[in-house]
Amino acid sequence: MYKRAIVRVLTFLAIVLLAATAMRPATVAASGSRQEGPNRAALVVRFSDDNVVTRCVAFSEPTIDGEELLRRSGLEVGFASNGSLCSIQNAGCPINDCFCRCPFPECEYWAFYQQKDGAWQYSNVGAAWSQVSDGAVQAWSWGSGNWVSATEPPAANFEELCRDGDNTAAGGASAAGTPASPSGPSIPEPMTMLILAGGLVGVAAYAWRARR
Repeated sequence: MYKRAIVRVLTFLAIVLLAATAMRPATVAASGSRQEGPNRAALVVRFSDDNVVTRCVAFSEPTIDGEELLRRSGLEVGFASNGSLCSIQNAGCPINDCFCRCPFPECEYWAFYQQKDGAWQYSNVGAAWSQVSDGAVQAWSWGSGNWVSATEPPAANFEELCRDGDNTAAGGASAAGTPASPSGPSIPEPMTMLILAGGLVGVAAYAWRARR
């Protein structure tokens, strides 16, 4: 009876993990289309004080929105259905629990910033509602905030991030600033879940054979 109970529990856990992997929304892996164009905008992504990634994104349209700018940067992003940014490069929260680090009123989340007259301005409006034109600079910063202010990204300059011939790579995303290992809370990768589920299935099969 004891072995039979173990088999049933392990099999149930394996099925749950496999189902969770299969149901994981595809938007986590989506990084958006990238293209060349005459217009460019700079993007700053702050994972921590010592882990900052920059991108210079080219686009052919007169304007794009801030969400599209991030998607075209080539970084892996995860957006919730309401447009909230949950993760970048697997750092942050899962899209089904986008504010998993938020014991209100203080919170750790991806804060959105836009640059105006060379200074960062915190934005409590979603990136999809922002207009990005040639020469714009936007940023995302992971850290503590309270929905009025958050952890400000480092100073950035459009001319330095988008120098002609230096930073804008073919396909639209800057070649500068290869992301280091994100310092934010990581999200389990689908492959990790599959391996774990497979291991549980193997253990269940071994226990079943042993009881025979």
